[in-house]
Amino acid sequence: MSSLLLRVLCCGVVLSSCCGQQVGNFPYLIFDNVIQNQESILQILEETRLEIKQIKEVLLQRNLSPLEEKIEENTAVLQSVKENVANIQEGCLAQMDKNHKVMEQHIINDRETGERMLSECNETLREVLERVKSKPAGPPRDCSEILKTGITLSGVYHIFPAGIPSGVSVYCDLQTDGGGWTIIIQRQEELPPLNFARPFEEYAAGFGRPDGEFWIGNRVLHAMTGSQPQILRVEATDLKGDSRVATWATFSVGSEATQFTLSVGGYFSNSTMGDGLMPASSLRHHASNMKFSTSDRDNTHKCSTLGGGGWWYNRCYGINPTAPRAQVGNIKTLNYFFWSRTEGTEYTGLSAIRFKIRPRE
Repeated sequence: MSSLLLRVLCCGVVLSSCCGQQVGNFPYLIFDNVIQNQESILQILEETRLEIKQIKEVLLQRNLSPLEEKIEENTAVLQSVKENVANIQEGCLAQMDKNHKVMEQHIINDRETGERMLSECNETLREVLERVKSKPAGPPRDCSEILKTGITLSGVYHIFPAGIPSGVSVYCDLQTDGGGWTIIIQRQEELPPLNFARPFEEYAAGFGRPDGEFWIGNRVLHAMTGSQPQILRVEATDLKGDSRVATWATFSVGSEATQFTLSVGGYFSNSTMGDGLMPASSLRHHASNMKFSTSDRDNTHKCSTLGGGGWWYNRCYGINPTAPRAQVGNIKTLNYFFWSRTEGTEYTGLSAIRFKIRPRE
């Protein structure tokens, strides 16, 4: 830079000295000097230009190195950002694929759930239609027809057996073994105990409470069993709390003109209690084909007096459901002679017994 200034100063001196010459006396010399001076100036300027160029290159080189470092640093940052974006994109694609699969599974599950619900609705509709088809046209004749209306809660209901226009209130068991059972006789522990030592007419009409100790009435029994074959189920509990069941395939009661003659049979071999109505080992205990007896109309050998209440006595009974409340060691009280299915005659005092019937399909 100092040489440049020196040259410029020298150029100024030369020009100054040249310009100071008198032109009139030395015309050619002046122009000659001017041309030479101009060439010198041009040469100086060219050299100056080259120096400036070199200086610029040096300055550019000095300023470029930090810039390149910054560019490299920024390039590395950009590469890192690019890699992060790629990872995020890859993660998003993976999550989208996972979500897609989850949604597909939800769609499949929802479809299966919808198909299952539709099937259940169709099944419910079918059952409703079946109930509507099988629903009795008139008032219920027994508890099985109450069950067909869709009622499943056991309790006291009013039924209208054929020939009984006023109907009768009974307890309906709508749950045991398929439900539809009409309770016709019931003994249980209650205070005060119901007296079953009654005349023939009261047994014909019926007495007691449907939800307590109860005899439905022989006229009602004839009306119910004479129009449709019935199954008989007997449930009993002894004084120790042991409960057993016996079932018979046929059960019917004749008209009052036959003195309500009983017909029963078809003891089920899967019963847990012995056959107290038609025991194979003791004909004298058979109740089938026997007329109904009470103390005022004894059709047997005074068994009604011995038994204490009305029943289809023979000589005398294998089961005594109308006797007074059971007493240990007293066979004249509520008892069952054939408690065991295999051990023959076995007197067992009872704390409760229930007779129920249902139409045989």
